[in-house]
Amino acid sequence: MSLPLVITTCVSKPNLQPPPPAIWAMMPASNYLTLLDELFSISELESFENGQKIEYLQAYINENCFSQ
Repeated sequence: MSLPLVITTCVSKPNLQPPPPAIWAMMPASNYLTLLDELFSISELESFENGQKIEYLQAYINENCFSQ
């Protein structure tokens, strides 16, 4: 009696549909890095102390990246 059960489970058809794409793959690409590259120059950041760099970048990110 268990033999037909084993045969039917082995003969079952596999799922031929691929999984849906990930949600992040369907979202438009971000251009924040391009905007940051245009905004900051290396010489400008070199004139800041480390603490000033962090504060400056945090303020920019808070104003421009999270306000949308």
